[in-house]
Amino acid sequence: MKDAPLNARIEDGELVISIGIDTLCHAVEVGRSYGMGEITIHNRDVFIKEILTELNDESEDGSTMIHRMLDDAASQAIENGAEGADYDAV
Repeated sequence: MKDAPLNARIEDGELVISIGIDTLCHAVEVGRSYGMGEITIHNRDVFIKEILTELNDESEDGSTMIHRMLDDAASQAIENGAEGADYDAV
């Protein structure tokens, strides 16, 4: 659904993160302007593909924004005492 809210869940053995295209575009337009001033999206389909390109863009080490997000989430879970992982401080 194009108006589905942001959602993260486990489904059939996969971590699924989803958001409707209309929801994301609306959030960009009315949310923080990221220091760019007012934002108006004229072509949602094109803009979403451009966001997808940025999410999948690899840095020199091969990581993407998505890799870094998942690394940060795993680190935060461990720092908050995750019971499903053992951690030996170095």
